[in-house]
Amino acid sequence: MEVDWTTVLSAFVGAFLASGTGYVFELRRVSSRLSNGRKLLKIAIQHDLNHALTVYDKIADEFEKTQTVWFSTLNEVRESRFTYHNNKDWIHVIDDENLRRRIFRYYLQSTDRVNNLEFQQR
Repeated sequence: MEVDWTTVLSAFVGAFLASGTGYVFELRRVSSRLSNGRKLLKIAIQHDLNHALTVYDKIADEFEKTQTVWFSTLNEVRESRFTYHNNKDWIHVIDDENLRRRIFRYYLQSTDRVNNLEFQQR
């Protein structure tokens, strides 16, 4: 039995091209998913920060009027953080290291401040 090397080579090249094409499509799919995830995470964090500014103004107004920060307002701050806390494993998809660090620092410091306000009110 004689081997037809042209057929073997054609099969090998065809298999190589098919697997290479599949690999390239998979890379593009993953890249697209990361890009969409990055964009959605940034939008969600922007919404959270905008909402937080409103709530912090509310805290300042409450304290100015009554010398009290109400637990319901502190809970509102905590509620606004679910986007970050539920998706903080995805924060690494943000390319800008400085931005990642600043986002992390904001959530860490603000959580500490909210906890401190709650402790002082109790």
